Order: sequence, then structure tokens, then C-alpha cells
Amino acid sequence: PMTADVIYLDIFFNEPDNRPLVVQYFMERPYRIMHLLKASVNTELEHPIPMRAAWIVSHIGQDHPSFLQNYYGELIESIFLCTTDSPLRSLTKALNHLKITDHRIGELYEFCFQHASDTQRAVAFRVNCLYILQSISQRIPELFPELKNLAEIIQDNATEASLKAVVRKILKKK
Repeated sequence: PMTADVIYLDIFFNEPDNRPLVVQYFMERPYRIMHLLKASVNTELEHPIPMRAAWIVSHIGQDHPSFLQNYYGELIESIFLCTTDSPLRSLTKALNHLKITDHRIGELYEFCFQHASDTQRAVAFRVNCLYILQSISQRIPELFPELKNLAEIIQDNATEASLKAVVRKILKKK
């Protein structure tokens, strides 16, 4: 990102009261959303820039999902390119606030299924993946039995409250 963007990333992270202003800054400059997404997956950028960029994307998704929906395809591409847990957690959190479309839906399902199953991944990321899987299975009901099986396996092994909670929600759908 440009120098001004880096300054806003620092403000967002270090001054919580200014977070709405930082989100507004990027929303008023939509072309910079692409900067945030690219920064989120850029392994050459110094830590914590990718994490902070992804965090802003997450907050835009949470507070202004219809705005971020315009970048759905780019967000999906960024998720697939991201190799670091912290930005990946924020990017998948942002996706959870959006409407799942057909864009690369099969690959997204496989990606989330693989990572939700992986006990070595961060719990919050796995939870986000399970919510995405649930959204996909609502769109494509024939996938629900596979998601239900995964949820039952996780239920038998999970000790984390957040994983147990999402699994309960999935299994209630039966």
C-alpha cells in the first residue's frame, strides 16, 4: 500500500476509537480496497502490515457488507493466495458477512472443508471456514450431509467453545 495507507493501518490498529474513520477512509477510496487485499497476501511486506490490512477488510465486511460484496471475486482470490493464518482469519471473517455467489464456489468449498478439518490451523480460522461451509451448503443442499459428517467429527474432538458452538448450529439444521 501507499504511505498514506500504511499510516491509516497504524491508526486503525493503535487507536480503536478511530477505527470507523479509517474504515471510512478506505470506503471513500474504493480503489484502495484492492491495495488492502493485495497487502493482506503479500509475504514480502513487513509484519504486521498484512495482518492490519486484512483486519480493515474484515471490519469493512462486518460494517458495510454490501460495499465489500462488490469485491467478492477479489476477496476469494486473496483468500486462496493467503498463506498466513492471521490475515487469512480476517479475510474469511469478512467473507462470512457477504452473500456467497457461484464464483469459484466448488474451490471455496474444498478449501474451507480442508482447513476446517485441519486441527493444526487456528481455531478462529476453522470456525470461519465452518460458517462459510454452512453458507455454501444452504446454497447447495446436497453438500450438507458431508458438512454434517465433518461437524460430528469435530464435535467428538473439539475442546474449544467457539468450535463447539458452530458445530451445534450446523447440527441443529439437520
